[in-house]
Formats: sequence, structure tokens, C-alpha cells
Amino acid sequence: MRINTQNYISFQRRLTDSEIAEYSAVLKEAKEKVGNKGHSLLIMPSSSLPNSLNNNMGCGNMLTKESGEFFDFAKLYWGINYVQLLPEGQYSQIGNVVNPYSGSSLDLGLQLINPELLDTDEYAHILSKEDIQKIINSNTKPNKDICINFENTISKDSPTEKALRKAFDELIKEDNEEKRKLLKEFEKYSTENKDWLEGKSLYRALALKNKSFDFNEWTDEIERNLFNPEKVSIEQREKVIKEISSHSEYGKEKAFYMFTQFLSDKHLAKARDELNAKGIKISGDMIVGCSKDEFWAFPTAFYKEYELPWSFKAINYDTEDGLNFLKLKARSCAKRYDGVRVDASWLYAKQQLYSKENGKYIEHYRQYDDKILNIIEEEIKKVRGKDFDLHNVMHEFEANPWFYPLYDDIHLKKEVRERLKVFKSDFMSKDWETVSAFRRKDIEEGTYMLGTTNHDTLSLKQLFQHKEAQKPQADILSKILKIPREQLDSLSGFMQAKFAEPIRAFHNMFFFSDALNLDGSYNVGCTDRSMEFRLKIPANYQDKYFESLSKGEGLNIMDALDKAFVAEGLDKKEPELYNKIVKFKEILQIKENSSTPSKKGGKGGIVAAIVVAVVAATVFLVKHAQNSKKKEQEKTINA
Repeated sequence: MRINTQNYISFQRRLTDSEIAEYSAVLKEAKEKVGNKGHSLLIMPSSSLPNSLNNNMGCGNMLTKESGEFFDFAKLYWGINYVQLLPEGQYSQIGNVVNPYSGSSLDLGLQLINPELLDTDEYAHILSKEDIQKIINSNTKPNKDICINFENTISKDSPTEKALRKAFDELIKEDNEEKRKLLKEFEKYSTENKDWLEGKSLYRALALKNKSFDFNEWTDEIERNLFNPEKVSIEQREKVIKEISSHSEYGKEKAFYMFTQFLSDKHLAKARDELNAKGIKISGDMIVGCSKDEFWAFPTAFYKEYELPWSFKAINYDTEDGLNFLKLKARSCAKRYDGVRVDASWLYAKQQLYSKENGKYIEHYRQYDDKILNIIEEEIKKVRGKDFDLHNVMHEFEANPWFYPLYDDIHLKKEVRERLKVFKSDFMSKDWETVSAFRRKDIEEGTYMLGTTNHDTLSLKQLFQHKEAQKPQADILSKILKIPREQLDSLSGFMQAKFAEPIRAFHNMFFFSDALNLDGSYNVGCTDRSMEFRLKIPANYQDKYFESLSKGEGLNIMDALDKAFVAEGLDKKEPELYNKIVKFKEILQIKENSSTPSKKGGKGGIVAAIVVAVVAATVFLVKHAQNSKKKEQEKTINA
């Protein structure tokens, strides 16, 4: 029995302190035996991280106590050594939908800032506890424990933004040494990042001046085309920059944006250090698109007449300015993260472009093979230096095969062959998206990462319900894992088999919501539009997770290893290790009793816990006595 921080009383079978060391050793050895020696990667956005019920500002944050505990939990129970963050740039919002992939490729979002840190000596207490409590109190969303409240955090004039504006006002007072020291650090950051920060900060100031975030709606032609050398001279540009920067209102808006970027970068760096100390790396997502302000600030880097799929502006790689912007994107990711996921890598190998002619979209192509990908990796290498590892650059090459097949005849394309390719298994077939298939397909171990799902797929629950996909996949999994076919007609059987197959890959990944068996879907398959891209890990995720394991759902990695051992014949070759795997699998499957909320905290909660414990012990003793009496009666009858 335990009493958790939310005043819940629960009877739960978890790993005891004496079991943890053995469990961790068994997990490490077993993963290596099945070939999973590389990345064990958890995919998620930072905004989905859990908050406590009494300290929820709207978004999860990587620097809270609860996030630290979650990553400890994920490392212990799943053996993760990498976290793949979804894009963490400034998100754009269309109606209720806040899509991380619609954001910026250079800057960072407010979701990475933990306002609580601003009430510390390091930040000169530029926010107070009362300021922070106001943000918390403003988050009145009824389902805030399971739904991200972007409106409280990243939206314009949100309570978080208002608090940060107040913090900025405090900082520029410079009325003590701590503030002057922080301001000096901020100024140094602004200078070092001027190559991208200057244009994007000016955009915020001009958007305020023109009362629109869409530069196409600005009335002044010079401001609309400020960085377009064909329409605005250097003298004209410098004059506008000087006027805006010195203006009391617009100059402050420009500086405030820089300040938020300073905080976001500083907090992300701290989060990275803390995760690295736990033995976990962070990978960032280099999105293929860009934001409106980037198109405005770097106009000569983009095609005027073409767009990418999804209506993203297309970089012109045949120009110096286009390549310089691409390099800037790559360097910014390399500076911030241990690894980089290159979004839609196939579009760098074969650029798919669209133009609109007479009301119709016309397709165009630019073939680059590995030229652009080499440039990206060279920029990352410049930043990472001796720490550069090609397999810390992860590529999304999965595209529609009619447009971008991975093979030239029977061999992998040269730009695909040696790079780390990321595959999910939602379209698993006998010849694709399984370890067994890849072993037959000229794909070397260590050059691909395989997982179950990601944000772009149905959840495992939804995939199971999609019988046209579930049935053939169950047939394949039954043969590979040597599982009776009928077992895969249950959700638990299918889910555990889906987790088990990719764990045999050198690099393995899984999506946070499937691993925890959360209700609902993050993106694809989300039937409730109010929840799209807003799925959040609840405060009592551990209770829900272990309850799921007792039903055979969620990621029980020991169950996955059990199946992988049988598939590889290791249950016979390594019987001692296999028996330990089975032991821990069964420990994690022990059914938990229901959790009951305590109506009172403090001593009342403890007393209630003691009462329940006594009642439970009494029930156990009574049942034990009844069973003993029954056995004695059976002996008498048999005699």
C-alpha cells in the first residue's frame, strides 16, 4: 500500500527497493541479448509532461519536479536512454488546433520556460510566488490534468506571457547586482544569436505596430519587404530598424521577444543537462517547414512561386541564401540537442514542389540525392565536433513509395543506406516494418530505428480496432514471435506483440501515449478536436499505468523481452536470464486493487490509510483462514 502526493490511497505491486537493482540489470542484459544495444527512444512533446494537481500552469515543463520523476520512471521501467521531443518552436494556432509542426524552425516556444525558476537567486527573483500562483490559478480548464491548456501558456496575452512581461520589466530596472548580471548574460545571448534573432524580433515589433501578425496585411511597403534587397535598400532597412528599436513601445516589444528566447534556450539547456545526468539524451526535431516571420526575414532563401506539401514555403537550395538558411536551421538544432531528427528527409533528397497555375496545382521536382543531406550533417558536425555521431542524426525517409522509393532496383539508395532511418510499424507487412523483414532487405543492423507508432499514426488501441490492419499484422506477429494466433485477437495480446517485435532492433522507439496506455489519441485518429495535440500525461499516470499492465495493456517491457527471447530461441540458450525476465513480467502484471481518493489530506489521510490497511489485512486473514479450513475439509473427504 502507498499514499501518493495527490492524497490517493492505493494497494499496488511495484518494484521494491530491493528489486530495482536486479530489475535494471536484467533489463540491460536482456535488451543486449536480443540486439537492442543502441537508442531506446521515447517520443513525446514537452508540453505533454505531467503536472501535479495543485501546480498546473497549462503545459508540462521539463524542469518541474514531476517531469524529473517521470523521466526517472521511464528510465527505470522501460530502459530509455533518449527522448525525442516533438518540435519545440513557437507554435501557430488556428482555432483550437495548436500543431507543433506548424511552428518555427529557428526559435523556441514559451512552453519551455518554467516561471518558477524566475523566483530564484539565479534569476534575481524577477517574478514572485504570487505572480506564479496567478498563472496556476488562471488554469481553470475542467480537464486540465489530461488536456494541455495552450491558452494559459503560449497564446498571446496568456497569463504566462503577462507574467513574463512583468519579469522583463523587473529585469530592465537594473536595481541590484543580480539583475545587472542576468541582463549582461541576456545581452551576450542576443549578440551571439543576432543572425536569426534580429529579424524575428523585428517582426514582433512591426506586427504590434501594424496590428497584424501577417506581414501581407501591413500597409507600409518598406516594412512588408524590409529584408528583400530587390525592393528595399540597406539604408532604408537600417533606418526602419533604428526607428523601431528606439521606439518606446515597439523597441520594448522587440527586446521582450529576445528575452523569451533567452529564457527558453537557457531552460532547455538546463533540462538537457539534467537529463544527461540521468543517462538520457535529448533529440530535437528539425521541421521541414518554416514560420511566416522566417519567410519575411529571409525572403531570398525561398522560392516565390513554389511551395512544399502541406503549403509550407520551400527553400531554394540552388541559391546561396537558401543554403545559408538551411545551415542556420541545422546549427540551431545541433546547439540545443544531443541528437537531431530530420523531418521529411526524403524532401531533401527529392524536393517535391507545387505551383498554382490557372487554379490548379502543378507538381515539380528537384533531385538532390545526398547533396543537401550532406550539407545538413556537415553543419551539425561543425557544432558537435568530436562528439559528432552520424547515428545521432535520425532521418524520416518513409514516404509514399510512388514518389520516393527507398530502393534503386534491389539496393537502398545511397542517401538512405548508411544513415539512421526511422520506421514505425503501423503498415507492417511480411516484407516490411519488422526486424525479420529488414534483415532480408539489405538494411544493416544499427542503420535503422523501429517502433510501434508516433504522432502520425493511429494509437495501438485504434490500430487493433482497425481489423483490416490488425488481422494481417497479427498473422505476421504470430509467426515471428511464435505466439498462438488466437492470442493476438485480444487487445492485450496484440498490443504486447506490437511492442515485442521492434525491441529486437538495434535502435528502438515508442510513443508516450501507447507506452502509458493513455485514453485518446495525440493527433491522427483523434476524434475529439478539442484534444488534438493536447493529450497530457495525468498526475496519477503511475496508478493508471500499473492498472493497465494488470490487464496486459501498456508497455510491459519484460513481457516484450519474454516474447523476443522466445522468437530468437534465447529462452533455451539463456534459461537463467529468461526466468528472471518472466519473474519480473509477472510482478508487473500483478493486479492492483482500486485506488480511492482520500477526502482529507494530512493526518486525516494517514489515519484513513491506516484504517484501510487494517481492514485489508483483516480481510486477508479471514480469507486465508477460510481457505485453510476448506483444504482441511477436502483432505477429510478424500480420506
